Amino acid sequence: MSDRLYRRTFVVALGLGILGSRRTAETQTAGRVYRLGILRSTAPEKRAGIPTALSEMGWVEGKNLVVEQRFADGKLDRLPAMARELVDLRMDAIVAVGLAAGWAAKAASTTVPLIM
Repeated sequence: MSDRLYRRTFVVALGLGILGSRRTAETQTAGRVYRLGILRSTAPEKRAGIPTALSEMGWVEGKNLVVEQRFADGKLDRLPAMARELVDLRMDAIVAVGLAAGWAAKAASTTVPLIM
């Protein structure tokens, strides 16, 4: 997946209000840290697009955002356990990149918002 498409996925996730309410970054409640899980069947070539796209919207990893990433390294049978782990970590939303990751995340929870 290209960096541009990867970035767009995160902008859409945030735009849909998955990480909270419709408030902008300036009006977010101080102290609230949102948790975003990312599940992929393969590791991305680089991670640089994720913090950049999120920081443009006021999200700063380590300040008001925690990003937990899980990569199956092409071993699709590992995805269900990784999805369950993200659910157990109480993510506010999970971004599943790819069909196999999406199915695994969907099976792991019906309450955590899922972006595919």
